[in-house]
Amino acid sequence: MMAVLDQCKVSISIPVSDATSVSLLESMACGLPVIASDLPANREWLDGQEELILPKVDKEPVAALLTDLWRDEAKAKALGLKNLDRMRRDGSRSAQMDRMAALYVTLLGQWRNAGNFR
Repeated sequence: MMAVLDQCKVSISIPVSDATSVSLLESMACGLPVIASDLPANREWLDGQEELILPKVDKEPVAALLTDLWRDEAKAKALGLKNLDRMRRDGSRSAQMDRMAALYVTLLGQWRNAGNFR
């Protein structure tokens, strides 16, 4: 998949229902800007890139965003680099496992504070 994505300038991930899309993460890891549907997981990963999140998936807004990114190569490159940086920081398996460990520690602390630990 990386060989294909390396030939692209923009990626589109517009499912109408999904958890985190693997294609979204792969595209981000390849340093591409991603046009995405308005799903919670997409908003989480594309934080600060609301202009690329489509409230309604329709061909006209997709075409408009594609045209904008095609014409403004500097903008597309900057958004792609932001995605690559995000994946380097938060997308690795170890980063995800650290996040899960922190969540479990927090939940265990809440459980203990509620008097459930004797």
